[in-house]
Amino acid sequence: MTAQTTKNISLHEAVTLGLSSNPIILQSRHEVKSARGKILQAGKIQNPEIGFTLNEVPSGYKFGSANEKDISISQFFEYPTKRSNRISSASFDEQIAIAGVEQAKVLVTNSIRKAYINAQYSREVVRNIEKQLMMFSDFQSTITDKYKTGEAKYFDVVRIEIETARLHNDLLEAKNNDIRMQSALKNSIGDSSATYYIPQDSLVFQPIIVNKDSVIDVLIRQSNILKMKRLQIEKKESNVTLAKSSYYPDYGVGLAYQRRTPSSSFLGVEFKVAVPLWFWQEPQGLVEDAIAQLSIAEVQLRAVEYKIRNNLKSAYASVQSAGRQMKNIEQILKKGLSEMQSVALSQYRNNQIDLLNLFDVYRSVRTMQEEYIRSVANYENALAELEVAAELITD
Repeated sequence: MTAQTTKNISLHEAVTLGLSSNPIILQSRHEVKSARGKILQAGKIQNPEIGFTLNEVPSGYKFGSANEKDISISQFFEYPTKRSNRISSASFDEQIAIAGVEQAKVLVTNSIRKAYINAQYSREVVRNIEKQLMMFSDFQSTITDKYKTGEAKYFDVVRIEIETARLHNDLLEAKNNDIRMQSALKNSIGDSSATYYIPQDSLVFQPIIVNKDSVIDVLIRQSNILKMKRLQIEKKESNVTLAKSSYYPDYGVGLAYQRRTPSSSFLGVEFKVAVPLWFWQEPQGLVEDAIAQLSIAEVQLRAVEYKIRNNLKSAYASVQSAGRQMKNIEQILKKGLSEMQSVALSQYRNNQIDLLNLFDVYRSVRTMQEEYIRSVANYENALAELEVAAELITD
């Protein structure tokens, strides 16, 4: 088995690594190369045809004695606008693919950020339980001393041992979850090495004050999926022009060297046109199809704009809700909850409260600390969802 190592990493470093190694990014870049290849295909020109003809060949298949020998070269040409229209249509595919790369960068960055936040949260939960265990170790010593002097009951000693065992189980579960979050962070980065990454940035509440309408307008302007939809419309418009050019005929020219007798030769010139006698149904069908596809693209753009605007409103509301929850948590913490444990322990030593009340204080403080961390993580995740709301379409 390959030994696994750990490495501390900042969010910026994680994003930088992910943008260079994530398979979604790599795939989208190859799609740009594929689109460029299709532009070259769209600009193809038919190859010339070279022919060699022998007529009036004597019996016995004496080809060298044929009375008529022709060498010809011909080239077929499309109507001038057809090739340029095909190239124009294919060029939009390249622009759409480039916008797809930018969208992939946004989505991968957002995925890494959310995985990083979850890994931060799981790490903080582990640290919080470890702090509680250290406090319980001191607490256990206090109860043992009180038991030796007869000030505490044996039941109290057993109760603290049970509570400590429960905390150890909680710590084991928290560590297992932390490993899962590290794995999720590694997967979001797209790293195939044996290294697991540990967030080195602290999980800190950093509220943002932004106007709802301005945020929505900015994110809509930056939306890559909307850019791709608009490019799709431009491509469909180009396809309509291309379809209309199918009404125009193609033509060909040729040149031939004709030898009729050993002493006489001639030069032949050929010009031919693909006369559109039976062309009405196919070109008309191409045009109608292209126009219908253009209308579909326009409807899809309006639908996507509507969904994105709703997504942004919902995501902004989630940020506001998470922010209000953070303010509520901070108000509770301002009441001196962090000092309650030391005060309660002092009161227990002085026989002012019993063991059960002391446990209630410890649990309340631990719960409040965990809720604070969870609220910060929820707020950061809500911000991350807001940033990506203009790139994801949900029903």
